[in-house]
Amino acid sequence: MLDFNLIIERFAKLHDKLTIDLQYPDVDFALMVYEAPANPCSERQVILKWFAEHDMPIQEWRKWEII
Repeated sequence: MLDFNLIIERFAKLHDKLTIDLQYPDVDFALMVYEAPANPCSERQVILKWFAEHDMPIQEWRKWEII
């Protein structure tokens, strides 16, 4: 079982390392799961629910549409 707070703490440390130490101005994180067209990923919904249960809803990436 993963500790949510520990995961968030690791993200925060990585964020600080990238933005402060390495001076990358804008940092976003993406959680990636493999999902074959004919086999939806079973973890994707669990991850979304896990973050939402900790009052940190995340949104799925959507490819930008060029108009």
